[in-house]
Amino acid sequence: METITFYSYKGGTGRTLLLANIASLAARMGRRVVVVDADLEAPGLGYKLFERPPTHSDGLVGWLRDYFATGEPPATLSDFLIDVPVTDPFVHGGWIRLITAGRAPSVNYFQQLAYLKLDERIATGVGVDAFVELKRQITEDIEPDLLLIDARTGISSTNRVSTRVLADHVVALSLDTPEQLEGTRSVMRSLTPLTSMSGGDSLGLHVVLSRVAARTPDVSAYEMTDTERAQVARVREFLCEPAEPLRMTLTVDRVHLLHSEPRLVAGDVLLLARSKVLDMTALHVDYLRLAEVLLGGVVQEVASSALGSSSDPEEYEHVARFFARQAEVSVGRGDRLTREPEAEDRRDSDLARRVERLRAMARQDPTLRGDLAVALMNLGRGFSDVGEHERAHEVTEEAVQIWRDLPTDEGPNLPLGSALNSLAIVRQALGRHRAAVEAAEEAVSLWRGAAERDPARGRRELAISLGNLAVVYNALGRREDSIAVSRESLTLWRALAEEDDGDAPALADALLRLAAHLHVEREPARVVEALSEAVALYRSQRAANPAAEPVGLATAMDAIAVAHAAMGHMEAAAEAAEEANHLWRDMVAANPGSHLTELAISLTSLSEHWQHTRGPAVAVEAARESVALLREAALADPEAASRLLPVALNTLGYHLTAMGDHAAARAASLEAVALLRTLAETDPGERAELARALHNLAVDESNSGDVRAAAQTQREAVEVLRALNEDDSFEATMELATGLMQLTGFFSEADDADAAVIAASEAVAIWRRLAEQDRARALTGLALSLRARATALGGSDPQAAVRDAQESVQLLREATRDGDSLAELAMATNNLAVDLWRLGDETGGLAANAEAVALWRRVAEQGHEDAVLNLPSALRNLAAGYARVGDDSRALEVGAQAVDLLREEAAVRPLVGGPALVGLLRFMSALAQRNGDLDQARNLRDESERVTKLLLA
Repeated sequence: METITFYSYKGGTGRTLLLANIASLAARMGRRVVVVDADLEAPGLGYKLFERPPTHSDGLVGWLRDYFATGEPPATLSDFLIDVPVTDPFVHGGWIRLITAGRAPSVNYFQQLAYLKLDERIATGVGVDAFVELKRQITEDIEPDLLLIDARTGISSTNRVSTRVLADHVVALSLDTPEQLEGTRSVMRSLTPLTSMSGGDSLGLHVVLSRVAARTPDVSAYEMTDTERAQVARVREFLCEPAEPLRMTLTVDRVHLLHSEPRLVAGDVLLLARSKVLDMTALHVDYLRLAEVLLGGVVQEVASSALGSSSDPEEYEHVARFFARQAEVSVGRGDRLTREPEAEDRRDSDLARRVERLRAMARQDPTLRGDLAVALMNLGRGFSDVGEHERAHEVTEEAVQIWRDLPTDEGPNLPLGSALNSLAIVRQALGRHRAAVEAAEEAVSLWRGAAERDPARGRRELAISLGNLAVVYNALGRREDSIAVSRESLTLWRALAEEDDGDAPALADALLRLAAHLHVEREPARVVEALSEAVALYRSQRAANPAAEPVGLATAMDAIAVAHAAMGHMEAAAEAAEEANHLWRDMVAANPGSHLTELAISLTSLSEHWQHTRGPAVAVEAARESVALLREAALADPEAASRLLPVALNTLGYHLTAMGDHAAARAASLEAVALLRTLAETDPGERAELARALHNLAVDESNSGDVRAAAQTQREAVEVLRALNEDDSFEATMELATGLMQLTGFFSEADDADAAVIAASEAVAIWRRLAEQDRARALTGLALSLRARATALGGSDPQAAVRDAQESVQLLREATRDGDSLAELAMATNNLAVDLWRLGDETGGLAANAEAVALWRRVAEQGHEDAVLNLPSALRNLAAGYARVGDDSRALEVGAQAVDLLREEAAVRPLVGGPALVGLLRFMSALAQRNGDLDQARNLRDESERVTKLLLA
């Protein structure tokens, strides 16, 4: 259950009406919603949800009265709940239940409120306990998806509880007046650090500027005006001014708008409760955009589902307008919804016409064939920009052929070199890697000749061509060649930059590309080295020209975050990703509408780093914002957003799975798969992402208990991977083998042992073939595929299963000797221990456990973030091993070391070390009890309960 508190410093902001609209929309989308009127001095939520407000419930005041009288919550919540009608649902099953303030307005109500002495009780802590207990009872008794709280205005003790103690998110509304903005900022600063006390996660802060001047009829409901952008920037700058002390300074990434709506002057209207929507308003769109932020991707998921099931054209129009799906709305209803053709659309159309004219003219005048080739090249780039790579390939090949046929002066055919570079890029996008290499190698050869004849003219183009060749080599699995030509390109750019500072940005970009190739080579330390030099160059450029957008610096910081994560330096990774995110946000704020896709990509990456450092709940929020931004970006650039949205949805699904929200994860994966299937039909380059999305969907289906559907989905993923393996490249073959191993697992879950054995056997055969090409890279995959087949064979052919398991163990021993890093070596040793224990080799298993502990200690000495939880985990495994062989005293000794480590981590980062500490304490308690030390067992159990309560608090 997520708790969202709606707050405003003064009245008149539309706070309660906003809450009622969000509640109505959520319920219509199938969500279960509890709304609480906590504005006890001026209650009014019932007026927004009913024509005549209900007065038959004692509400919140009555619940608090009973709690304070007995010290226990009332036996049931039903006496305090009022069902709110939900009409015209998009998804059935949703509901709204209202807890009013009480029987207001009445003299008796205000007498009861005064008798509660809430401020005094909150000051002593009793009142805080009461509200926490109410939230617990709501959660356990009626299990809602959302709890929405309408908080009191101003500054009060009850507001402190509803915003800081109970809330996961706070929506703060303000008018654009000095008094309200100053008051709002003061209250929001009092919440710093923005951490929810209900779960210890980051407290979401959503600032809303309300009663914004209504738009004139000639301005679209969907567009922000220049005046509004300036207003938002000014308010955001005011809210984020440095505070005293500095730690109370707010970080406000976005300010939402709620426009004035003339129709609401005569009475409140729940715009998001309407079933017929043919008159779109700015306020309706405002509500919907804010709902997408608060409720996540479910809004557009339901929109897509509702549109898909609408067969009647008028009904389709109503749904499209309700969900502000501008692209699906027909033209001519009075509000300005028509979209002018994009500049790119017009440009490509003009180019196509020019090409046809030049073709006709070149038949009469062959001297115009060069002009035709240039036009074809430009048209090909236009097709590539909008993802039409097949058409781009067709016209670029025609340009290449023209340049081949045209006579040239003595020396290299330089126009052909440029055309071949473009052709290589297009073939790469289509997944035709070998053909791309042929074109790129020919281009490099031409430009190398040009550089030898005229260094001033050819070196720069040679450096560019080498960079392209490095990319296509890498895609084909020729990693050593990729790095070699990337380094040659870098050397050229260094020389050029020394001669001309204007080439310093290209040098920084070349360092970024080298880092990308080194990342594939799994050399994170060298990646960080290259990226650090790039970052220094980008920072120098920014210092020299502060007005320029720091695109390169933001990109480099995103990349260096990935490299730090690969080295296990998770905090450093998160820090770098956060800097990148702030840079992208600043660029978006300075130029609204620009860099939305880059910000979304950065958020997706940041969510993955936060998953390790701040937990899945915070990661989910970043991933949801990424998805919401891409949906927003789709209005301006549908092509780019449609390609990035599935990636963001896949990431969101991963984080939702980590939170245990398998239904939401499955919905995100389904949408990603649907989008990618469509994209892959016209762009084969999207098939790799489709395979990943299908695998994620299979995982979600398995987590939801539908194991047979999971196996079928993974089977489709494998077939996509087969199609991708046309070139039989090492990387693509590894992906296919991995997909088959995953399919083995899903077949095993579905109790289809025969199919599992067939899939595993194919995976084993592929890994053996790969091991002949590069044993070090294929060794672990071969070992794991053998282990998977051993599991599948266990019930039908035990002897064959034992043989596979023994070979797997031998390979894992070899893999630990050839580990790429100390952390990977430690992980491989852990895997080895598991296999040895499964084989019944107690001596070998115990020895491997001890070796894993020693390795993780060395990893910890290096400051590797992975050791924080893995060293205690390895110690616990070793303790469990000693317990299995009956050496309880040594088990307790080793387990105590793990407890000490986790106590230290839990003291610094409770949400990271706390859960692991609870599990370990319970294990140690059971071990102590078995050993006859009942006092120690009781103490450990009591400590476990204390840590659990602290985590819940």
